[in-house]
Amino acid sequence: MGKTTPNTRTRLRDKNAPKIPMNAYSRYFKANLSNSRREGKNTREVSSKIAKQWSTMTAEEKKPYFDEYNQEKEVYYERMKEYKETEQYKEFQKIKLEKKKRARRKSRLSVDKEECSSTSNLYVHPPNEIKIFSQEFLDYNKKQENTLKTLRNKKNNITNECNNIYEHFVFTNEQLKYLNESIKEKEEYYKELELFERKTLNDVLDALDKANLLELLKIKKQSITLEEILKIFTDSQTNKEIFNKIRQSFKGLHFDFSQILFEETK
Repeated sequence: MGKTTPNTRTRLRDKNAPKIPMNAYSRYFKANLSNSRREGKNTREVSSKIAKQWSTMTAEEKKPYFDEYNQEKEVYYERMKEYKETEQYKEFQKIKLEKKKRARRKSRLSVDKEECSSTSNLYVHPPNEIKIFSQEFLDYNKKQENTLKTLRNKKNNITNECNNIYEHFVFTNEQLKYLNESIKEKEEYYKELELFERKTLNDVLDALDKANLLELLKIKKQSITLEEILKIFTDSQTNKEIFNKIRQSFKGLHFDFSQILFEETK
């Protein structure tokens, strides 16, 4: 056996817990393992061969293995449910929780050690004995002062970067607000435009209906659009009598649609 390193994690196993049943493939693998070994192949070749056989099997051929697994799985769940009520299970959970806590403490300690080792290089450790106001004392203070200046500069740089990021965030947030307001305004505008277009279409159709022109122009109220009506009017300009009737029917509208028609057909 190889040497265990400090980072090696051993998984706790509850020896008293019910045994987890093998899945369908594991059952097939176990059943065919001895036959494949007789052929003198190594473990990798045997595993590869059995895996290929399993992948080519039909659902009907795999069914017995799945049936056995499902039956044992139901029994396992029942036994596990009963086992969770025992004192042995509760004791194991306590041990498991305590191990997690120890692992977390070790992790925090290792992080603290790394932080200490990384920051210790910033400071000059004082000698064991320093005479006050001696040259050695003054040199030491000067080094410490330089270290503090370096740290202050770093702090100021980080503060400036944070301020820049915050200003950028505020600016971006304002831009987003402006965009949202613009989107809302455009949505309201398009809604009003849609309502206006719908009202215009209804008014035009009503005017044509009163003038008995719907059947003449073969217009169906339910499926026609304003653009299609304009096209029909444009095509009808060859017949001056119908065209004049159309223009006359638009005189009572809430806007001068006849002027629009005239511009379209000019």
